Amino acid sequence: RACGVLETIRISAQSYPSRWTYIEFYSRYSILMSHEEADLNDKKQTCKNVLQRLIQDSNQYKFGRTKIFFRAGQVAYLEKLRLDRLRGACVTIQKHVRGWSRRRKYLRIREA
Repeated sequence: RACGVLETIRISAQSYPSRWTYIEFYSRYSILMSHEEADLNDKKQTCKNVLQRLIQDSNQYKFGRTKIFFRAGQVAYLEKLRLDRLRGACVTIQKHVRGWSRRRKYLRIREA
């Protein structure tokens, strides 16, 4: 009714200042999903499963028809988790590249 405007105003008044569409959430936070979760075709259900796993207090977020609504501070918490995962991935990549480089250098010295 009224294109969801009344529902949006009601939820916003209940202090859910941040809102993301399911596709935006899936695109940004897919790094926090397991391979099994990310492989599901239903992105909406995948987002629900991930949020229920990451944020145990269900009062911190609400699911709408097309959007997820977050209380203050929850998006910052998800961003922290995302950055931690990205940092871990960077360290792993650096570790492998440095190891490969050192092995290559060692083999060149050994062959000389």
